[in-house]
Amino acid sequence: MKKLVFFVVLPLLVQACALRSEQGMYEVKMMAGDVLYAKNSPKLDGKGFYRFRDVNGRDYKVKSNLVLYIKPARFKR
Repeated sequence: MKKLVFFVVLPLLVQACALRSEQGMYEVKMMAGDVLYAKNSPKLDGKGFYRFRDVNGRDYKVKSNLVLYIKPARFKR
């Protein structure tokens, strides 16, 4: 029974996760018009900066008064 789970069910579960048709990110729109896309929800620290990592893996630290909005964004793969 354990072999069945390991060789049949587990690969099907991994494949289902890999075939998701949409990718969720967060759109960070700046006051100057620039748009950044974060992998996870940007966090506001105690000093008034949003900290996040973009889709390319770069770390950002942006002053909160320079951010126009942060909203979830969905993209087709």
